[in-house]
Order: sequence, then C-alpha cells, then structure tokens
Amino acid sequence: MFSRTNLIAIGFSVFLHTLVIVLMSFSWSTSEAQKTVQRPNFVKAELVELKQKSTKATQTKKSANKIDMRRQQQRLEDEARRKKDEQARAARIKKEADEKKRKEEAAEKRRLEENARKEREAEEQRMLTQRQFEQALKAEEGLLLEESYATEASSWQAVLAQRIERNWSRPQSARNGMRCEISLNLVPNGHVVNAIIIKGSGDAAFDRSALAAVEKAQPFPEVKDIPPEVFERYFRKFTLLFSPMDRRL
Repeated sequence: MFSRTNLIAIGFSVFLHTLVIVLMSFSWSTSEAQKTVQRPNFVKAELVELKQKSTKATQTKKSANKIDMRRQQQRLEDEARRKKDEQARAARIKKEADEKKRKEEAAEKRRLEENARKEREAEEQRMLTQRQFEQALKAEEGLLLEESYATEASSWQAVLAQRIERNWSRPQSARNGMRCEISLNLVPNGHVVNAIIIKGSGDAAFDRSALAAVEKAQPFPEVKDIPPEVFERYFRKFTLLFSPMDRRL
C-alpha cells in the first residue's frame, strides 16, 4: 500500500505535469494566435507597399503620358507654326513677285507710251516741217506768181490809163502836174460799173474831166485779154492814178 508520503508526491507530480501541459498549451495557443495575427499584418503591409508602388507607377505613367501629350501638342503647334510661316513666306514671295511684275509691266507701258509719244511728236514735227516747207514753197511760188501778176497788172493798168487819156478833154483850168485818184469797178466784159474820185486834184473841172474820160473810154476791150487771175486780183476793183501829160500845158 502506498504511503501518505508517496501519495502526496504523486499528486504533486501530477499537478506539475498538468501545469506544464497547461502552460505549454497556453504558450502554443499564444504562439499560434500571434502567428495568426502577424501574418495578416505582414500581408497587409505588403499590399500597402504594392498599392503605393502601383499608384506611383500609375502617376509616373500619367506624368509620362502628360509629357508625351505636351510634346505631341508642342510638335503639332510647331508644325502648324512652321506651315503658317511657310504660307506667309510663300505669300510674301508671291506678293513681291506680283509687285515686281506690276512694276515691270508699268515700266514697259511707260516705255511704250514714251516711244509712242516720241514717234508721234517726230511724225508731227515731220508733218509740220513738211507743211512749213510746202507753205514756204507755195509762198515763194505765190510770191513769184504775185510778182508776175503785179508786173502784168501794171502793164494792163498803163494800157487802160492811156486809153482814158486818149479820151480826155483838157479843161481850161488844167495845169501840168495835176492828178487825181479814181476808184474803178470793172466787169470781165470791160464795162465800168462804178467810178468815183477818192482823192481830188483840187480842181473840180479837172476831176470832172477825168471821170468823163473814163466814161468815154469804156468799154475797155483790153480787159478781155487780161488773165482771169490777174483781173480778179487787180481789176475787179482798182485805183487809177489819173495824171495826163499834155505838152500844151
């Protein structure tokens, strides 16, 4: 039979083992609990870190995309500006070319107009010179012709004056050197249509005798022999100086 002392010892040993098992169980439970709690914390930390990395990568990517978009926008703006500059330069070159062409055309037009003006003036001068030459020639010819007409008219006037003197009856009051001027109007058949004293001698009888001599002498047959151009110029209406030479005076 066990003694009381042995029972106490066995009881104490059982108590110790039980205590050890309880402590070991508690320690294991605590360790498991700790492991269970720490493991999620570790995973959570890892997820946070990954999320932060993912957000940073996303932000980096967005920043890169924004930079790319800005660069692309800058390239588009540069390209548009380049095209605009090229268009402006092309427009400026075209404008300068058009202005140059316009100036050249205007200069050519002025040159042609100047040449035409010079040619016109030269032609006008040539025609003027020609007219002047012709007029001078005609004037010279006319002068020569007029001189010949005047010479011939003077001869015919002498003939008419002699005919009038032959028909003159000397008045008693007449004296040597008396003279008067008679205006005569003739027609081509030799008749006198009008005769007047335009400057008398101072002696009425002498002047009347002169008009009477003209009346007796007409018609003048010599007029028919006078050339028409001479007659029209000098005898249609002319002035006769009547100054008879009577040696008896």
